[in-house]
Amino acid sequence: MFETGVLNLSLQDFKDVVAISAGNTLYVSEVLLCDPSARSSPHKIRALVGNVGKPGLALLLLPKNTMRREPDLETWQMVNHNEFDGVFQDNFRGTSLHLSLTGYQQPLNVGQHGGRDKEVFYLEAVVAALHDGSWVADLDIWNAVREPNDVQRKLIQHLPLVCSHSDAEQADFSYLAKLTSIDKWYEFLDRPQNAMVVRAKGNWTARLAFATATANMEQPLVVGSEKICWACAKHLILLHGLNPCKQTFLY
Repeated sequence: MFETGVLNLSLQDFKDVVAISAGNTLYVSEVLLCDPSARSSPHKIRALVGNVGKPGLALLLLPKNTMRREPDLETWQMVNHNEFDGVFQDNFRGTSLHLSLTGYQQPLNVGQHGGRDKEVFYLEAVVAALHDGSWVADLDIWNAVREPNDVQRKLIQHLPLVCSHSDAEQADFSYLAKLTSIDKWYEFLDRPQNAMVVRAKGNWTARLAFATATANMEQPLVVGSEKICWACAKHLILLHGLNPCKQTFLY
């Protein structure tokens, strides 16, 4: 019955719901608020102060067909695709995530009649990635980082937090032949033809945006935490029969 005290909703009504707005509280799935390396359960909920500005119980859904900025001739000079120099750093401090409503709204039939207000309804919302205030992409975070299907299990790999490899083994990425450093969104959207590493160390917002965008594009991804052990990455790539030259690495 949640906060209404009278409405008894089915669990099926909450399928694909990523957040609930009730009163002055937003109940949000933790996967929308965590670093992708945390691998949070989609069943965990966080309560935040706020609402969507509508009365009643609002169940928020994300669109499955998302859009992203396409490469254009005006930004070609911003695409460097420099080779990775082995330095781990954060070059995406200007990246932020924003939630907005699309205008789509659908009342939910709760079996009660005679009321003038829509007590429970679905709202469609979009999570957009912006960098320095400019739109980059809309993100389907829910389907990208929740419990993976068989395809996602192969495409998205997570490195262990600790390992027994030596410092020299951890730093050796020579098996990749060429590794490109991604330091701007333009460089990510205009993807190189070889393996690439997104440098967003410690920036969970940017890391979540890149992990989601890569998954939405159905591209392979290896997720690290504070740094990448390249020996562990090689093991995962060989274990799952992936092409090392087509990998995206995220740390």
